[in-house]
Amino acid sequence: MAEILQCPDPSDPALIGPHLSITIRVRLDATVVAQHTIEDLKVPHVETRGLVIGLDREIGTFDVQSGEALRVEALAGRPLPEASRHDAIRVQDTLHGDVSTFIGPHAPARSQAWRLWYRVDY
Repeated sequence: MAEILQCPDPSDPALIGPHLSITIRVRLDATVVAQHTIEDLKVPHVETRGLVIGLDREIGTFDVQSGEALRVEALAGRPLPEASRHDAIRVQDTLHGDVSTFIGPHAPARSQAWRLWYRVDY
């Protein structure tokens, strides 16, 4: 479940214009198991903490086994072949280890170009 997207840098080229499209992908190891595109999000006014967009979107349902890496990505733009380029990725968070540690809310790292708050349910 993608909950909130924060864009701390309002000068990010993806934010030019009144609307924004993002694609949120979930990978198990190298395989995309879920993908959801949110088109034409209204770009809100800049706050002191950057742009904050409420998402509240379920991305998908899939099974994860211990030992698999679960990676959550947010990409700027619509899902086109070039959307897999590294420069389109604004968020990348990888979970490793025991699957039971994946459950619950996940706060973003401050080092991300964008920050995605998400949670994993079972």
